[in-house]
Amino acid sequence: MTTILFDLDGTILDSESLSRASYDVGIQAVLRRPLRPEEAEYLVGKPFRALQDLFPGADVDEIVRQKFTFYEQEHHRIRPYPGVGDLLGDLRRAGYPLGIVTAKLRRYAHIELEQNGLLEHFSVVICQEDCRAFKPAPDPLLQAAHALDADPATCIYIGDQPTDMRAAAAARMPGVAALWGEGQADRLREAAPQYWANAPGDVLHILRGLATRED
Repeated sequence: MTTILFDLDGTILDSESLSRASYDVGIQAVLRRPLRPEEAEYLVGKPFRALQDLFPGADVDEIVRQKFTFYEQEHHRIRPYPGVGDLLGDLRRAGYPLGIVTAKLRRYAHIELEQNGLLEHFSVVICQEDCRAFKPAPDPLLQAAHALDADPATCIYIGDQPTDMRAAAAARMPGVAALWGEGQADRLREAAPQYWANAPGDVLHILRGLATRED
């Protein structure tokens, strides 16, 4: 049976706008200017230490402190995208092994999943603290597959960013481009996903196709 791995922010949870706003608060406090669009795009899906790439010499620790002070005040508002909860319930009832691979810190990933009743669906949640390399490197996806005792060739990875699709390709897993959240087809196309899902329910159709091939 196919093992299904998900990205978290922008795929399961509608949280990217809060993440951008939080970075903006930190950068405004330290650099006295707003977060620029190209900087926001660079930070998507990366651990917060990616700030060091953008702002060498800046007080990155203070940016992070300000960011998380704001984030912690607001992240109780985060909700899943419509249809995602139903999809996860259907997959779990059908017996699919489910996991998450995210660059988010564990405490926030677990709290946000739990407050929306979704944590119980996942047997493994790979977070920022769990590995040294991050997407588009394949390492966290392979780590999740190993934790689920799954051959990477029998996994799929569902995400909303080109880095998700590149990580899936590097791990030799089919990548599913999720377009119901932050995913944009024009940005994802150059990363060559193997499948496209316009809505959460499309994942079920993809899995049926994979099952037919296996038969």
